[in-house]
Amino acid sequence: MAIKIGMFHGRLALLVCAFAVGLLPIVAQLVNLSIVRHDELLSEAREHLVRFEWTPTTRGQILDRRGRVLAHDRASSAVAIEFDVLSGAWAIDEAQDQARRRHADRWRDLDDETKAKLIERYREVLDRHLDQMYTDLAFMLGIARSEIVQRSTDIVEQVTDRHDHLISRRLGNAIVAGQEITKSVRADAGSPIREQSMPHIMVRNVADPTAFAISQRAREIVSYDMPGGALEIERFPGVLIDESSDRHYPLESMRIELDRSSLPQPIASQTKQPILVEGVATNILGWMRHVALGEDYQRRAELLKEDPTFAERVRSAGGRDRGTYFPDDPAGLLGIERAMEQDLRGLRGLTTTRLDSNEQSVEGAIPGSDIVLTIDIDLQAKIRAIMDPAFGLARVQDWQGTPNEAMPIGTPLNGAAVVLDVRTGEILAMVSTPSFTREQYAADQAAIINDTINAPLRNRVTQASYPPGSVAKALVLADAIEQKVFSLGERIACDGYLYEGKPDRLRCWIFKIYTLTHSMTLGHDLDAAEGLMTSCNVFFFTLGRRLGPERIQRMYERFGVGSTWNMGLGFESPGMLGHSARGASAGLQLGDAIQMGIGQGPVAWTPLHAADALATIARSGVHVAPHLVRGRPGPSRDPITIQPAARREILKGLRNVVEDPAHGTAHHITFGDRSESKIFDLPKRITVWGKTGTAAASPLFKDLPEADGKPNGKRDDHEPILRSGDHSWFVVLIGEGEPRYAIAVLMEYAGSGAKVSGPICNQIARTLVEEGYLPSDPG
Repeated sequence: MAIKIGMFHGRLALLVCAFAVGLLPIVAQLVNLSIVRHDELLSEAREHLVRFEWTPTTRGQILDRRGRVLAHDRASSAVAIEFDVLSGAWAIDEAQDQARRRHADRWRDLDDETKAKLIERYREVLDRHLDQMYTDLAFMLGIARSEIVQRSTDIVEQVTDRHDHLISRRLGNAIVAGQEITKSVRADAGSPIREQSMPHIMVRNVADPTAFAISQRAREIVSYDMPGGALEIERFPGVLIDESSDRHYPLESMRIELDRSSLPQPIASQTKQPILVEGVATNILGWMRHVALGEDYQRRAELLKEDPTFAERVRSAGGRDRGTYFPDDPAGLLGIERAMEQDLRGLRGLTTTRLDSNEQSVEGAIPGSDIVLTIDIDLQAKIRAIMDPAFGLARVQDWQGTPNEAMPIGTPLNGAAVVLDVRTGEILAMVSTPSFTREQYAADQAAIINDTINAPLRNRVTQASYPPGSVAKALVLADAIEQKVFSLGERIACDGYLYEGKPDRLRCWIFKIYTLTHSMTLGHDLDAAEGLMTSCNVFFFTLGRRLGPERIQRMYERFGVGSTWNMGLGFESPGMLGHSARGASAGLQLGDAIQMGIGQGPVAWTPLHAADALATIARSGVHVAPHLVRGRPGPSRDPITIQPAARREILKGLRNVVEDPAHGTAHHITFGDRSESKIFDLPKRITVWGKTGTAAASPLFKDLPEADGKPNGKRDDHEPILRSGDHSWFVVLIGEGEPRYAIAVLMEYAGSGAKVSGPICNQIARTLVEEGYLPSDPG
């Protein structure tokens, strides 16, 4: 009996153990579900009991400094099509449904092959119907059918890729959580995303009459003769008119009237000339892309992660990002639209309803913030008109002395101009020519992108670097005085060339042209102000030699070469310093320092660098960062020591550049008949301090394909030159008694700084008077 009882207990123990072992996976799963994944599953369960309804918001406006609207949203109509129609899923589902309903009495008795043939017959009709729908829509919208088809293909590919990526992420999360990848888990991972159950915009900015006509035709019924009776389908299944908004730039083109009476004598007249300025601020404002891409999602995700204050502002009470991108949401692509995307982008309203209790919480939509620029759009447009070749100043003229085989008389000149407020660092105007409108870009992107000569996409004010030329001499003088390699009481002889006995090297411009020297024309050696006034090369060769490679490199760096401003306009050129494209000064020799003393050699900067540098001198070495968005200046550089006496001497020299009739390099222009015209014609209360520059430039060649194994870039003498000559600079400080504004003008391959850029500077200064930035004479 005892033996039987023992055997019974043993078997019972085995059963208990087996039962316990069997329970282990269940217990483990219970632990996983109730402890490890408790929060995740609870959150998912709660979401199934909650309904979210989003309400739209609006993008902020972009305004100029005087409150004029440069960019805003406006109501518009768009044609949208449901995703299941675009993907083909609608045709498949509808064919199956029609086949079943029309043959319901015998459907169960049909074999699979017969069923498939019936479904395919309906599918063919539906596919032809959709094909005709695309043709009809294209005709009504006035666009090529291929545009609609391509847009449809792109949408399906983008949504499918997004869904596939989400499936992979969901399965990855399940594996990390220790889940077994069962059919159920795979099904959950493959659940549809929002984009697969919503309409997608095909064509934007549809005219109201066209939108109305499409909405009316969309619901018309089309019949097809089929076995079992007529097949009736809406003419445009899944098509709807989306009442949304598009981005509008009301001052993209402006008509400007310019007075020709103050132009240089050969082209002056007593008439006013109207000029249509197109693309007034395209390179500043940028534009939108119609649909946000992965990089836009990524930028926002990174900002949410890196900026807790921003994340707190944009998240709903339930933690959802109210500014997240939905399908068909536009996003800033370039310029201020991109740089200020997260400020301009509004926050959607969100209504959260609990299905179990019907409780609601409502968070209202918040419009995007308005962005106020420092730009004055009227000033911007007028400067752009001044630089239009039709006005005559931005065109090769015989009296400029610059025509050549590549650039005969009448050739349009491209360039840049920037106006900077010395006190605040605000940029009042930033013009790059030529420009373009968004409509022109949309119509022929290739022509704009591939325009080698004019490069309209490049903002020459910040994205193109040029040798500084003689403009840099003001900086060199300031640094030579600070470094104590030159004293204010000192004079330097101009013998026509730097090295004794070598008259063919390192010559002064006056010796090269007239075989004269500045010591001869002045009757004495040159002091600091006279060195600037005459732009004497020998004077500044000497200072460059005294400063040497290391100090002259530091001088350019302290004045901003090698640095950018991060203003939000995309790429900004830091300039070039030394023999490396990235600004390193490795290999600088004494000969380089001598050339850099006159703004030549291994150094380059942008027009904004030039204006920034002279503004820094005007502030006695204090730097105020140039900026485009009101109230958002970038970081300033360390101050440069410019003693009051040194500043006075530099400003005296710059003043005499434009005021001394005998020796100033920018006092007047002499024409072929020996008549003269004063460059600056301004109210007497206004003072101009200026520096010309004529900077040697490499020719612009036509791009040629590789031939005979020789890579393009190795030039032969016979290869076509598109542009050649020197770049023309004129940079001025201007104000009533004290410098208030800095103006930098650069004209590519235009030659003389005084003859080409000087008159443009004068017209800009006169515009500052007209717009109230500078005083006019009383009465």
